[in-house]
Amino acid sequence: MRVALISTRVHVVSIALLLLCVVLIAQPAPPAVKIQDATTVHLSLTQSLSSATNKVDDPVTFEVTEGVKVGDVIAIPKGSAAVGHVVEVEPRRRMGRAGKLNFAIDNVKAPDGSNVRVRASSARKGEDKTGTVIAGTVLLSPLFLLMRGKDVTIEKGTALTVYVDGDREISLPPAPANAAVTTAGSR
Repeated sequence: MRVALISTRVHVVSIALLLLCVVLIAQPAPPAVKIQDATTVHLSLTQSLSSATNKVDDPVTFEVTEGVKVGDVIAIPKGSAAVGHVVEVEPRRRMGRAGKLNFAIDNVKAPDGSNVRVRASSARKGEDKTGTVIAGTVLLSPLFLLMRGKDVTIEKGTALTVYVDGDREISLPPAPANAAVTTAGSR
């Protein structure tokens, strides 16, 4: 009798697990969208950068300023994060030579958590006073050789445009259940 009871429980558990597997398999996959190569993504720098303070490989963070649409669907929403890194830094130097700051933008975070690779780099060069120094030394004095150029500063909020690097398929999150109720109730 005890063996029959244990056998019945094993069958019940087996059937429950089988039903759970069927339910999980039967759920539709989240909708996916393909973002085409060279799709424009508008970003804004979320921190200030300076050739005086930043170092090579420092992380650089951005925010998507306009949702990226594919057809009628927003594939990458406004406010999504993007990351990059500092590639080259030279602080200001003597003889009026300006600082230098180059950074690369690596990827944008998609709603499904994947990274969408982008291509673009921004190189800005500070005001160069080399011509001033040479003229100053000829006309005035050798003290102009001590004149320093300016450091490069890129302010928080600076707008940048990057492009998706290669076709990329991402999964879209399911629409919230309460959104359908709210929409239906407001009609």
